[in-house]
Amino acid sequence: MGGEARLHAIPGGGGQESSTAAVHVLLGTIERLRQVVEAETLTLKENKPADLRDFNARKNQGLLELTRAMRGMASEGMGDEASARLRALRAALQRNSEVLKTHVDAVQEICAMMAGAIQEAESDGTYTIASRRRDAR
Repeated sequence: MGGEARLHAIPGGGGQESSTAAVHVLLGTIERLRQVVEAETLTLKENKPADLRDFNARKNQGLLELTRAMRGMASEGMGDEASARLRALRAALQRNSEVLKTHVDAVQEICAMMAGAIQEAESDGTYTIASRRRDAR
């Protein structure tokens, strides 16, 4: 990332211009990350085919960029707009987490049903409750 030097306000130097540039970079980074999270959430909600590895890689990259953009910035130096965008990102992440949990729960349920069906299909009935009842008579 060639513009990395612009990511931080320089304490005691650089003045307002450097701080403004750092906030601008931060705002863009937050917005890009929010868009990725919301795109993944929408894709999952609509049950569209999703490359979850790609979404995960993009979210990881966004988190790295956000960490870099925030490094060296005091929270009071971010401004109201950055704080509002961070709250919007947090809300988007919460929705994303809920949708991902629903999908993971569904996958686990389907796997359990498939495992049960496979086990039932492969069983010859020797060890089932019904066969024990027949043997007890």
